[in-house]
Amino acid sequence: MTDVTCPACEGSDVRPWAVKAGHAIRQCHGCGALSSVPNATASTELYARYYDASTFETPVPVAASLTRLVVAAERFRRLGRWLDVGYGEGGLLGAAERKGWACHGVEVSPQALEYGRRRGWTVTAEVDDTRLGDAAFDVVSMIELVEHVAEPRRLFEAAGRWLRAGGLLYLTTPNAGSLNRRLLAEAWSVIAPPARNAERISTRCGGPAPPRPAILPRGSGPT
Repeated sequence: MTDVTCPACEGSDVRPWAVKAGHAIRQCHGCGALSSVPNATASTELYARYYDASTFETPVPVAASLTRLVVAAERFRRLGRWLDVGYGEGGLLGAAERKGWACHGVEVSPQALEYGRRRGWTVTAEVDDTRLGDAAFDVVSMIELVEHVAEPRRLFEAAGRWLRAGGLLYLTTPNAGSLNRRLLAEAWSVIAPPARNAERISTRCGGPAPPRPAILPRGSGPT
């Protein structure tokens, strides 16, 4: 047992699990989450160049899947505002924009931020940016994001502020209990510190939830 806490459930029964690329991987024996020790300097340097080679073009099959997600979220539209946290190359916001949503995004990559500005979206690198506002969004999405951050609880607390009552929090993250992880162990490709600090955050993440969040119907997310 170590004196660190789990970033997912904040439990204290966190033990050494493996070493990959020189980074120690830990496993929480309370919720099963895997995590590495965050390295702020390494992460900052990594994300500063994360999209250096990106064309910011979404492949047709991916765009079609994201469009289906946007269509499925239509029943939550009241204010017409969508916030994608960690929007990356902008595929989801592009799909939302084509369906008439006002698009907002949070990103730390300088290239992604510049791309978002060129698209006319409201984008920021700060979760505390006052332009985002409280109860200001019908939808807040975090796709394959929370495993990249050292303090996921801060994001969930922010989502509770951003979402209007009855809005949708749509979140995906790799599952440390999956068959791939069990078969491949630390060779599993998504265990990639320092880019990813924690896995299986979404399955066990205590803390304040957004006000009366709604859930998409089963099978309506990207495939």
